Amino acid sequence: MNMERVDKSMGFFGIFKEAYKLTASRKKVFSQITLAILLPLTILLLSQYQISHYIRTKTYQTNDGETSRWILFGVTNFLYLIFILCLYLFASAAMAHVVACLYTSKDTTFKKAISVFPKVWGRLVVTFLWWFLVALIWSTVASLLYLWFFASQDGFEYNIPRTKNAIVISSISIPYGVGLLYMTLVWSTTTVVSVLEKDYGRIAMIKSIKLIWGKTLVSCAILFVLAILVAGIGYPFIEFVVLGKISSLTGKVFLGIACYLLMIVLVHFSLVIQTVIYFVCKSYHNEDVVSAAQHLEGPYAHINREKEVRLEPAAIV
Repeated sequence: MNMERVDKSMGFFGIFKEAYKLTASRKKVFSQITLAILLPLTILLLSQYQISHYIRTKTYQTNDGETSRWILFGVTNFLYLIFILCLYLFASAAMAHVVACLYTSKDTTFKKAISVFPKVWGRLVVTFLWWFLVALIWSTVASLLYLWFFASQDGFEYNIPRTKNAIVISSISIPYGVGLLYMTLVWSTTTVVSVLEKDYGRIAMIKSIKLIWGKTLVSCAILFVLAILVAGIGYPFIEFVVLGKISSLTGKVFLGIACYLLMIVLVHFSLVIQTVIYFVCKSYHNEDVVSAAQHLEGPYAHINREKEVRLEPAAIV
């Protein structure tokens, strides 16, 4: 596979199709990454709901233990988020490396793929912290607008028309949701930039914003569909497995296994798709991507490539 196959005009369905083709072309290495990284990541993602529900309902049943319950809840969720973030960044680095190798006609193995994360983890953490700061500011602004509206109108009083409440809340919620979706798209692309290029943090975010320009609507639509699919898997899991709305133990087990398997597949394709979007955007802006991930090959990679170029005429002779 080479860069001539990256169609700069690739659209919504084309990107999904491309992600499937890439997965089918390297089943072995993708399967190894799935078992080693995506499986524990998925287990943590879905098990978080069960553990949080257990802490809220089963621990510290006395009034004196209410504070302890919330402390345990906060500490557990914080640790869970740290582990989930680490595994997510680990998986993102491995997936981005494999897809980059496919597009640049380089050989790769599972060992090479997982060796990428130790080289780029610092850049990925800095990038995430910058994105988290921006998302926190955006959420704080939205929260202040909500508080201002409720404080100025005394909340949902009967003398306030429901239409007015709906209009004001929608005028805050819709821009907030769209902005958060766009920032998530920027982060996913920035994550790939931080792995495959030497830029990271604020510089990588600015580069990502410029990169997705022209493909923003398509990329946001894909991200929105993926978010709906995540909700489509998470909601039945919470309702029927965690909250126990299925009385049959067999039904819970089968539904739980189905949710875990579907989530693994969804996380896999989400990570592949975010890298495909990166390459499509690079192709759309006519940027050079042949050298993608060369800085991950080691300090003597350029010497090896020069030897290959020198040996090539002799081989022809």
